Amino acid sequence: MYATRGSGSNGSFLQTFTKIDDNLPYVPGVTIAGSGTGTGLLQTPQGIVFDKDDNLIVADANNYRIQVFTTSGLNYSYASKTGSYGSGKDQFNTCFALCIDNNNLLYVSESTNNRIQIMALQPNIVSLSTSVTTCGKTWVSFDVSAAGSNFTYQCVKDGAAIANETSSGINFYVPSSLSGTSLTFNVLVTDLIGATATSTGIKLTVNPEPIMNFTGESRCGDFAVSISGTGNATKLSL
Repeated sequence: MYATRGSGSNGSFLQTFTKIDDNLPYVPGVTIAGSGTGTGLLQTPQGIVFDKDDNLIVADANNYRIQVFTTSGLNYSYASKTGSYGSGKDQFNTCFALCIDNNNLLYVSESTNNRIQIMALQPNIVSLSTSVTTCGKTWVSFDVSAAGSNFTYQCVKDGAAIANETSSGINFYVPSSLSGTSLTFNVLVTDLIGATATSTGIKLTVNPEPIMNFTGESRCGDFAVSISGTGNATKLSL
């Protein structure tokens, strides 16, 4: 059994209670979180619910946030938090009851905002840019869309994270040194409890740079230019 204490001389806390025998009352077990405003602490905790991975989710009402704790037997560890005071998207004013459906969507009722918010706990990638063919010295862009909110993003090139590319829209400069190569990009989408979904690979093909051969005479006159390679070329009049 889990019990929350919202206020009083002992402050707020969330605690487990166990029953050794059906003929005996419940006895105190593990204190999961104490009173306070810091990470992993609670102020007037209200609803609690477990997701499909047995993570414990708590409506931290007077801190205006949702906190998540991972579980391993009777061991509970703070995992993450989301939310702030307000009436906007992913903001709360007295979050109260919690519920999770079969799609791992979290429903949060707010007594003061008079509404129910729906939040995705598990990343679900719904769209992704297609593969691209380009030349060197150009910029390419990729986009990934995930259903829900409170996600973080990381773009990965050939298995290595790209520094500062941490949004759903990724821009990558293709230097000439990559001409004639093929690269694979993935986007990692992470939810508020650390679960990660990886996009399918986006293939970037960089065409070789064209090779120009000049033939002609050393005096004024006509000469010819031949271009070999793939991709687009611009005709020059000389």
